[in-house]
Amino acid sequence: LRMSRGLGDVYKRQRVIFYPKSEEGRKVESYLSVEGGVVKVLPGYYDMVIYNYNTESVLIRGDGAFETIEAYTGPCTGLGTSEAMVWSPDPLYVVSVKDMRIEKSEKMLLMEFQPKQVVKNYSFEIKVKGLKNVASIICNVDGMNGSYYISSGSCTASVAPIYVEARKGDDVIRGSFSAFFTSESTGTRSGSEVTMKLLLVKVDNTVQEVKVDITAAVTAPSLSLIHISEPTRH
Repeated sequence: LRMSRGLGDVYKRQRVIFYPKSEEGRKVESYLSVEGGVVKVLPGYYDMVIYNYNTESVLIRGDGAFETIEAYTGPCTGLGTSEAMVWSPDPLYVVSVKDMRIEKSEKMLLMEFQPKQVVKNYSFEIKVKGLKNVASIICNVDGMNGSYYISSGSCTASVAPIYVEARKGDDVIRGSFSAFFTSESTGTRSGSEVTMKLLLVKVDNTVQEVKVDITAAVTAPSLSLIHISEPTRH
């Protein structure tokens, strides 16, 4: 197996799984470097998935079957807040092939694939007056996809808002987040409103909550930088 070039530093290690189509067949899996490697598979028909395995926040479940293998992110911990949130996914590249025939041969079969990226990144800039009164910021986005089925390329809704890394500048809050997406859609739940929530913790320990509808921004075909203006109460 060999991956096409141009995937950058995020694709350093890959997991390959062959799922047999017959009941008497045996699932075969292997962990390979980005350069690829050798996987020994008996002749037969298989479904196959490949994904990069060097992620920190992306987790895998349901990998016992081709139809159920799913990438998702877990709940946020260690942030010092009671807000229920999940982590943004790391860059994830996948390959999914159905009904692959492996023939008996004395020669090694060479396969080369071009994985597709299934995580989209967003960055934003919020102009806020009175940031000198803000000690810290807790930010999340609700209404985005929360998992990705590798075999079908479909997404499911996030079970909780996605944590947003936000930092304070001079009258500007900048941040970024990511979400799973399909080639047919953006990273939002179908027909869902996408809301960014900011909890602005003041120097006097009071908290101001600000909610902003960013649906139009995140569903734009090519826009990944979101500009928002929002006043802060003193």
